[in-house]
Amino acid sequence: MTSAPPKTAFKAAHHLQIRRRRAAGPGEPGFTLVELVTTVAIAAILTTIAIPNFFDLVLANKLSAASNDLILAIGTARMEAIKRNTTISVCSDSSCAVKTATSTKIFDGIPGITDPVQIQSVKPLIYNGQGLGRASSGAAPYSGLVADIFTTRLSADNHRCIYMSTGSVVRSCTITGNCPSAEPTSCRD
Repeated sequence: MTSAPPKTAFKAAHHLQIRRRRAAGPGEPGFTLVELVTTVAIAAILTTIAIPNFFDLVLANKLSAASNDLILAIGTARMEAIKRNTTISVCSDSSCAVKTATSTKIFDGIPGITDPVQIQSVKPLIYNGQGLGRASSGAAPYSGLVADIFTTRLSADNHRCIYMSTGSVVRSCTITGNCPSAEPTSCRD
């Protein structure tokens, strides 16, 4: 049976390995200055390319969120009108022309809409107890543009157009440029 070497032999071998690592020469593991600078340069180039695309993505998501909020409010108004069997209004601001004793306003603009996202051309809608929406100035079920949510900071797909057809079906459509008053055929797919 052999005996284990003394602990001092292990310590000496360990210190020798540490000295060898400190005095590492060519062929030893590690990064050279050229490799490090190249890696940092590639990371800087990729970051420069990615950041503007990221901001465009965030802005497009804000547009979609604002249009979804409006569609949700319109759907809530319709459901409340059916549930209560009464008239419910959806208005763009507190100056809505629909202020009657039988009308209940449940939506007063989209909270949190700030520059660069803007909303325009909001059509005041009135839902009856059957869930059919009409314009505040009309009697027939409404068909057409309800709202245009947009930004000028995107060059393409910068408008979210909210359309209603036959007083009940609400759709969102992404368009480059101003929203037409009638729903384009391309949005009906």
